[in-house]
Amino acid sequence: MLAYRIALAKTFASRGYDLILAARNEEALAALAQELEAAHSVRAKMMPADLSVPGAAEAMVEALERAGVTVEILVNNAGVMFEGDFVGVAHESHLRLRQINVVALTSLTHLFLPAMIRRGGGRILNVASMAAIMPIPRLAAYAAAKAYVLSLTESLSEELQGTGVTATALCPLWVDLTCSRRRGTMGWTAPRTASIVPSWSLSETHLKGSRPWASLSGISPLSRGGRRRSCGKAASR
Repeated sequence: MLAYRIALAKTFASRGYDLILAARNEEALAALAQELEAAHSVRAKMMPADLSVPGAAEAMVEALERAGVTVEILVNNAGVMFEGDFVGVAHESHLRLRQINVVALTSLTHLFLPAMIRRGGGRILNVASMAAIMPIPRLAAYAAAKAYVLSLTESLSEELQGTGVTATALCPLWVDLTCSRRRGTMGWTAPRTASIVPSWSLSETHLKGSRPWASLSGISPLSRGGRRRSCGKAASR
């Protein structure tokens, strides 16, 4: 699991949030869940999932419903990128990127949102990128996918007015990168973390009843607010 995602999970846990941790690496999930529970006296459920597989998002939601878990905050940040000229990237890689970065995010958002609206409260945090507002040669499909995430989230921010539910997009700047050429992907290394977590995402003022659950399908720090194209602060509607 990526270091900055772990850091944000720790930040949520330090504020008393129980966590649903979803990623492919079951061993890493188990270790993180054990660490969070021991350090912060929270519950951390691990949910191994490969969101590149069609139907994985739906299976996650169904499993949580069967377990009686109510998710108050959904953080969508599972993603991949493939570097290279558009025509040079394998067709299968383009489909994988679309499935993870677009389809799974859309599915999770669509499946969790109705219950949030019915409860009159909840938060959705979709991780886009500064790539969402500019074309990037050799990362064309990635930038296009992030533009989709930003546009979707800004539209939802307007649609959700008055419901008690907010949708916010994060647009990280280019942080330190480590390129993994073995599979043509680029992986992220850890920037500074706790000081740049958007304060609204850790607020419990909107929650009622028992301690909230935050479902983290991959998470990222640097923030950019809901609907306006000015970056640098978290501003959710």
